[in-house]
Amino acid sequence: FTVRATDAYNCQSTRSYTLVLNCPPVAVTTSSLAGGVQYTSYSQTLSANAGTAPYTWTISSGALPTGLNLSSGGVISGSPSQLGTFNITARAQDANGCAATRNLSLTIACPVITLTPTSLSEAQVNVAYSQQLSATGGTAPYTFTRTSGVLPAGMTLTSQGLLFGSPTSAPGSYAFTVQATDASGTCSGSQSYTLVLKCGVLALSPATFSNATVGSSYSASLLTSGGTAPYTYSVSAGSLPAGLSLAPTTGLLSGTPTTATTASFTIESRDAFDCVATRAYTLTVVCPSITVVPDSLPDAYYNLPYSQLLTA
Repeated sequence: FTVRATDAYNCQSTRSYTLVLNCPPVAVTTSSLAGGVQYTSYSQTLSANAGTAPYTWTISSGALPTGLNLSSGGVISGSPSQLGTFNITARAQDANGCAATRNLSLTIACPVITLTPTSLSEAQVNVAYSQQLSATGGTAPYTFTRTSGVLPAGMTLTSQGLLFGSPTSAPGSYAFTVQATDASGTCSGSQSYTLVLKCGVLALSPATFSNATVGSSYSASLLTSGGTAPYTYSVSAGSLPAGLSLAPTTGLLSGTPTTATTASFTIESRDAFDCVATRAYTLTVVCPSITVVPDSLPDAYYNLPYSQLLTA
């Protein structure tokens, strides 16, 4: 435009001018973005000032993780499916076309992966055991691994999370940690476990003993099942009939009884891990069958001598 100045005597002068109207110092006031979690709903609103509202928002460089979008109103929202740190340049343009940008970083972290159950039921030596572990919070399928500690011998943890087997280790507590890694191969969760291994159910056989006979050789074998060999045997209560004894390493009850009686006693068997089985017994020792001969006597005669030898 041109300005003309006229003085009191009507003298004049002109000058041409150009006035440049600049944008105000628009600023994106959001300085950082809150972190997000994979597959979890996310929302953050960007803000700007010093311009003329409303502002229109765009991303001038970089990209948000898949699943998130920036609305024209400045809201970053959605459920991110990618992991990592994503750098973007956010641009805010005001109602007059004035704009400002800011570089921002958004980090998407792994979700919290939880394993269940959190504790294990007890196991028994030489008894089949099975427990399925599962995981939640990440993306299936999960891969399970034991990261520390030991399992009892005879037990296995599969990559699908099945803990199974027939444990053969000594009774006790076995501590270990299981990790579940989700389909991303990056996100994982861990759970510490303690598996208590108890003695298995031992059983003594036979259930009863046959009768023994005074003066006759007697033999009966005890057997133990359900434990871990070798086994030892002892009389824990009562006493055996006189003349009989119990072999501590073989479980053979043998001897020649010397007295007719009915004896009550308890036999105890211990396996290699000191697990115990007991059984109460009653053993009857009977007299032998005594036969008197002859079966009949010859006739005697009145007033005549008589003699007949009896034997048994």
